[in-house]
Amino acid sequence: VNAAVQQNVTDDGDWLLVLTRDGVFEIRDGETGDIVRQLPVTQPFAKDFHEHTDKAVLPDIISSDGTAYVSVPQEGKIVLVDIEKGEIQKTIDVDGEPTRLVLVSSK
Repeated sequence: VNAAVQQNVTDDGDWLLVLTRDGVFEIRDGETGDIVRQLPVTQPFAKDFHEHTDKAVLPDIISSDGTAYVSVPQEGKIVLVDIEKGEIQKTIDVDGEPTRLVLVSSK
């Protein structure tokens, strides 16, 4: 089992979403924890990777409407993953090091 850098669960509890130290995004069954899909989204994290009190560096995972949003601070990007298909929908390059994610609805 690869160590998790970040994890979250979908609002309905159907999916457990895990980003491993190897840079692999895992989509797991929310009830059993079994791996359903895996895909690389980033390079492996450094072995001494950890967050300090003076700077947020950890990635984040949040989901909405079947899409998982994964921030990758060390590469300055946010990766959108279709949870059902287990495929990358889009990669958004952003300035800086995106860490914590918050989704804002325009409805």
